[in-house]
Amino acid sequence: MPWLAPPVFATAGNPTAAALNSLSTDLGWLHDPPRCGVTRSAALAVATGVNTAVPFDTELWDTDTMHDTVVNTSRITCRSVGLYIATALIPWAVAVASTWRNATIRLNGGASIGQDDRGSNPAAGSPTSVTLSSLPWPLAVGDFLELVLFQASGGALNVTPIFSVARVGGG
Repeated sequence: MPWLAPPVFATAGNPTAAALNSLSTDLGWLHDPPRCGVTRSAALAVATGVNTAVPFDTELWDTDTMHDTVVNTSRITCRSVGLYIATALIPWAVAVASTWRNATIRLNGGASIGQDDRGSNPAAGSPTSVTLSSLPWPLAVGDFLELVLFQASGGALNVTPIFSVARVGGG
């Protein structure tokens, strides 16, 4: 539910029921801010040498209808203006040593607002998990964030990431 401007109370009058209800709604929204967390029900095979916006088919939570599991499934879309933080956990599958992996949080299909580059695995046969966060970022209604993955192992790598976006302050 979007935040509404708080009611103004007259100094000599009593607040109306409508004004108190509006205030109650706003306080509830502050207690339960917009947020969304998504994952996949099965691993995604990320092809080598290709930027891949991860399609998500499972919602862990979504308090502001920010994600759709049918249309634009890679996107978490802002429905309420504010300052947001995005986080991702990317548990890459085992691969050979000396492979490059990149995770990017992308705004509106373009600018990167968070990125992690890994030059190589610590050793051949070792999995690599990456936790990625953005700085607090102002979002307008309709702005969307995506998790984009890239790897250069020479073959596809499986991954089942978790991606979340949460409002942390006003715009």
